[in-house]
Amino acid sequence: MDYIEFSSFSNIWYWLGLFVVWTAVTHRTMGVPFYYWILARRGDDYMRYYLEQLVPENAQMTVRMYQGASWVIFAASASFLVTTWAVLAFYYQSEILQALFFLLVPLSSVAVIRYQFARVILRTNPQFDDLYRVMYRFRIYKMILAAIFIFLTTFWGMWVNMVNSGILSSSILP
Repeated sequence: MDYIEFSSFSNIWYWLGLFVVWTAVTHRTMGVPFYYWILARRGDDYMRYYLEQLVPENAQMTVRMYQGASWVIFAASASFLVTTWAVLAFYYQSEILQALFFLLVPLSSVAVIRYQFARVILRTNPQFDDLYRVMYRFRIYKMILAAIFIFLTTFWGMWVNMVNSGILSSSILP
């Protein structure tokens, strides 16, 4: 009888999806493709004006989205769901839930630094050169996070694959 295979860490589509997600996250900086920043940096005056108008507006929407009483309710609900998800994934050793956990949960750290950089933009109201420096630093932070989380996911995926193939003893795991 055929069934759906849920061994995610040995599936090439999972790894392609992981890299596509992190590539998309690091490509856009405060809602703007990094290519626009390069064009503006090379002297495109229209792009400079466009970014000076668009980025503070996106920063204001980001700060407004994360503030208020509804944010507290959302954070509490998300914490409960992520904890439940982690228990189901790791305690009960569900590989598909582990894979989705490593794919989606680290994106919350990107949301936190996005909020912090949005507050910096709104507080200082920088001109293009300062705005470029802030956005470049934001992009570097996101790339560092992506490298860390891809490494952790790869390490955990190799561990799970070695346990499943019999190379390592499963008595080490809980």
